[in-house]
Amino acid sequence: MGPNNILSTSEDRQQSAEVVTEALAKVNLQLTQCLDTLNSLGYKLPNALHDHDLLPNFEHLRLAAQVVDQVHKIQVLVDPPVLILADHFLGYARSKCLSAVVQQGVPDALNEGPMSVTTLARLTSSRADRLGQMMNILCTEGVFTFDESSGHYSNSPASSLLSSTHWTQWHNWVALYVGQFYDIARGIPESLRENASRTASQVNYDTDDDMFTFFRCQEWASQLHRTLGGGAVAQLPGILEDYPWHEVSGELVMDIGGGGGDFIAGLLRRHSTMQGGLFDQPHIADLVRGSLTPGGKFHEILDQFQSHNVVGGDFFKSVPKCTVYTMKWCLHDWNDSDAARILRSVRENMILKPVSRLIVLESVLSDRYSDRLSQYADINMMMTIGGRERSEQEWRHLATSSGWHVAGIWDLRRAWVKALELRPAPKIEIHKLDYFGDLDTNKASIKKFLKREKKKKGKGSMTIVAMGEVVHGDVPYDGRVIIYIIKADPTNYINYIKPLMLAQELELDHVISVIDTRLEWFYSIHPERYVPALKDWCSTTERELVVFESTACLQHLAEQYDPRGLWRGSNAAEKAAVFTWTAYQTAGLGHAIRTVKLPKSSQRQWLSKFRVTLLPVQHSELMSRLHENCVKQWQILEARLSLPDQGYIALPDRPTIADISYFPFAMPWMFKLLNVDIRDYPKVQSWGERMAARPAIKRVLEAGPTKYRFCIVSWPLNRYLVIKCPIFALDGTRSTPIPTCPYTWPDGQGDIAKFLSGERHRKEWAQVLGNVYRIWSGMTPEIVLTTPQDVKVVFKDSDLHSKAVNNDAGWLMGELLGKCLGLITGDNWRCFHATLAGDFKFSDASSFWPSISRLIAEHLSALSEQPGLIEGRLNPTTDLRLLPFWITAEYIYGPLDSSSRHELKMLIPLADSLFKRVIQGGWTRYAWSKYFPTRTNRDLKKFKNGWGKVNDTLYTKCIMKIPNAPVVQIYQAMDKGIITREQGLQTLHEMLFANLDVTIGGLSWNLLFLASEPDVQADLRDEIRRAQAETEDAAIGLEKYIMSPSSLLAASILESARLKPAAAFSIPQAAPTDRVVGGFLIPAGTNFIVDTYAINVENPYWGTDRGQYRPSRFKERKAWEMRYNYWRFGFGPRQCLGKHLADVIIRSVIAHLVEHYHLSMMYASTWERNPETWILESNTELRCEKIER
Repeated sequence: MGPNNILSTSEDRQQSAEVVTEALAKVNLQLTQCLDTLNSLGYKLPNALHDHDLLPNFEHLRLAAQVVDQVHKIQVLVDPPVLILADHFLGYARSKCLSAVVQQGVPDALNEGPMSVTTLARLTSSRADRLGQMMNILCTEGVFTFDESSGHYSNSPASSLLSSTHWTQWHNWVALYVGQFYDIARGIPESLRENASRTASQVNYDTDDDMFTFFRCQEWASQLHRTLGGGAVAQLPGILEDYPWHEVSGELVMDIGGGGGDFIAGLLRRHSTMQGGLFDQPHIADLVRGSLTPGGKFHEILDQFQSHNVVGGDFFKSVPKCTVYTMKWCLHDWNDSDAARILRSVRENMILKPVSRLIVLESVLSDRYSDRLSQYADINMMMTIGGRERSEQEWRHLATSSGWHVAGIWDLRRAWVKALELRPAPKIEIHKLDYFGDLDTNKASIKKFLKREKKKKGKGSMTIVAMGEVVHGDVPYDGRVIIYIIKADPTNYINYIKPLMLAQELELDHVISVIDTRLEWFYSIHPERYVPALKDWCSTTERELVVFESTACLQHLAEQYDPRGLWRGSNAAEKAAVFTWTAYQTAGLGHAIRTVKLPKSSQRQWLSKFRVTLLPVQHSELMSRLHENCVKQWQILEARLSLPDQGYIALPDRPTIADISYFPFAMPWMFKLLNVDIRDYPKVQSWGERMAARPAIKRVLEAGPTKYRFCIVSWPLNRYLVIKCPIFALDGTRSTPIPTCPYTWPDGQGDIAKFLSGERHRKEWAQVLGNVYRIWSGMTPEIVLTTPQDVKVVFKDSDLHSKAVNNDAGWLMGELLGKCLGLITGDNWRCFHATLAGDFKFSDASSFWPSISRLIAEHLSALSEQPGLIEGRLNPTTDLRLLPFWITAEYIYGPLDSSSRHELKMLIPLADSLFKRVIQGGWTRYAWSKYFPTRTNRDLKKFKNGWGKVNDTLYTKCIMKIPNAPVVQIYQAMDKGIITREQGLQTLHEMLFANLDVTIGGLSWNLLFLASEPDVQADLRDEIRRAQAETEDAAIGLEKYIMSPSSLLAASILESARLKPAAAFSIPQAAPTDRVVGGFLIPAGTNFIVDTYAINVENPYWGTDRGQYRPSRFKERKAWEMRYNYWRFGFGPRQCLGKHLADVIIRSVIAHLVEHYHLSMMYASTWERNPETWILESNTELRCEKIER
């Protein structure tokens, strides 16, 4: 105990003693009540939890485990330390006593009923006195039960498992583990020494043989296999029941390392249509084959379990080819490198079909007391064969490093293991270089480069693991949809981008095959060898299927992969509209474009970028026909889109496959090609711009059909950057580089990929690359962290971190915000922060509440006169967007007159437009772009001039009225030379414009969650009204409630921000010293970013219901517990300066709306996000009905 913990006076000690006494008495009373509650259940509790013949309810198991964990935590807190130690250094007594009574047959004797120790000793030929002593300690531990009134012992649910006749055969485990394994444990101390190479087993038995070989020599192998086989049988009910084996019931399932065959046999007995196989060491395979006889133990499943499917071999070298594999209690025998070799061997031999998978049955290491068996197993593996159990994070890393991804983890009742479903990660063999387009002059140098790379990797083709790959020619179906395209003809380009767009919208894993339509084999795909076409799988016939023509491809993809009907219609009326307008496009524009062939001069190699630049083309008769058809269609679309509330072609509220069908004909280059002014069709133009702004559509138009474009520029730059920024595993060999996304010029994975599409990309990157990996923002590396443990390692000293230059977003970002308070570092930040910190404390934001309340009332009053709210409709993002803006503006500048509001409002579109261009990336990332006469540079100059003038004016108006306002503080810091004018203006820009997106994003999702959860909304409304009723002045009560950190309102905001983080990745920052994360040594000064969804949503810390909206979880947790498990405003002192103001604004707006309006979802299944903002904002309209009081 440190000196700060020593009580200084007797009075202090007395007070402390009284508090502790009161607390212990309270806990004791509560635990007594809890025990009484459980005892009152009588037979119901053991029947629910401990019936050996029935599997317990999942919810019962979950709650029971939580009880065990909580009680153990209490025990650790109050148990004397010496007893905690005694349980360990005297633990041998319990083990040996258990072994002795089992060996003497005590559980079997007690099967006859309760009996005294004298009778029990007589029946088991034991010494009564010593048996009594042993039974006492075992009863204390719950192994047996003892009735004090009768003096009789009985079997408990635990000891009844130890009967020699019990079907689970756990008595074999006692014999083996308290026998040979107990002896092995003697070797643990010596095996722990720094230079020890032997396992505890080898130390104890003084042998260099592994345990399995030694056991075989000692003739203990049969006992080992009998015990393990019995354990498999005991755990089989939960394994069979809780994993969806029916999905593979028609396949041959190969059990790798299957031992005696008990597990695969149990699986086959449950599923009569399944075939089984087993792969193990040759001598084990021989034993199993010997049991496959009419009189053998597998006699009833001989038609399913045939001898030719029992194979002996070495799984490090190869395994039998199969579609579905299982592997139980196998990988924990090996270290990570060997386990990865085994997994790669299975991956390489897997027959790829939609159902292909490897089901791994292993422990998932946990530190919970209820999961302590995984810890025992971990030590057991360590001491016997040098193996280990793995945590969920370690399993995922092992899978991704060996060509798999973890598709799911299933809890299995009454089993020590979980079912980890591993699916093969997409793998593509690149045999050709045609995807570089027609860069003929550079192909030779590229081929030389690839040739060198191949030599480094050995013979065979080069492999790149990615998603949505580009391949060439006729490739076999491997579980992903294959979409066939060509690469030169812009007339076909119009059609074949359609299925690509829908595949992106559906986030469908697919392969893009670039084909030569002159080749004969393509007749098997299309009778006239046209594109697009696709190849997929029919699960009913279990055969490949082919679909051709763009409309058919769209309909097939929507039918198969859009279960909610968002793109094909969710009811008969919607489907009628969607299919009608889609068919109309096919009959009109589709037919017209098919009959037109543009001259070669207007063709462009499209693969590297979809945007098509067409040279002037003379209108031939065919072009005239195309012109006529297109103009006619545009006129019809203009009329259609001019209907009230008709936002899209088929349906009013959302795009469908009909919109994708028409969209390629409404792109600006099409109007330019036909010499038509797009401004003559304003509705079509607006619709086309909205479609083009959708992230999925934008990826297709701007990035091309492959996410990782290894073009003539990107390829060498990628190699250069990897060499320039080496990061390797901390094993001293420099043979394992950190998993890295390939660099693509000019943005890498920055900007669009990281922000606009970050929620989707983070899944793909982690799936392919693992828990710790590297991406590129421009040419700057960023290390992505996905686990709280790694976040803690990096951010433990976040006060010393440095923010990335220009947020790693390039030159344009630097011109707008690169020198603002949020992005500067070191002494400059500390001095500037000290100047402003006093204006942004929670107390300052709280004192501003009356103004916030007034502005909210004014805004909603004006909004109530608009058609939307009059009709009971509210779009939180669009209708409330300017409300946080004006609240923040008044906080910074004081009350604004009409001219000031007008000047600020005029700058909003310019600021939004410039920031969108920052996120879109491109050449503006580089400083040399400032020398070009571009619209971006003109707008930047215009905004800077306007922003400076507006702030100069507002400062002059404010300084006389509110001398302590933030704008005055900033201008005074400029005058004193603490900051430059540019830093001051950019910080004001950050406060007003950049943080506006964060605030409205948080607000919009909060309202959506409340609208979709009426019970939470009702509870929140009741809580608000109770708070108002507690004081004479309802406004004072409401203010106190809004500022309370323990309210349901505060919890709901935290929960919304957890499920919908402001951005997919945090702001990049660098640690001052080297860090080791994920086994990789990261040099000081390297930027880190946090995958916010991995921390906030997928993190096991948040419980099994972590994907659900449940605000009460924040009332169950302490703030310090969440430090590295929750991201909202950042970590440590470098959190957002305006977080308190943003919180008060969001709380106040929500409280006002919930008090006065009933919110509900207008379209129950539609949760759209605004595709144009880097911050995650909703774009969903709510029903908002006034509450009459």
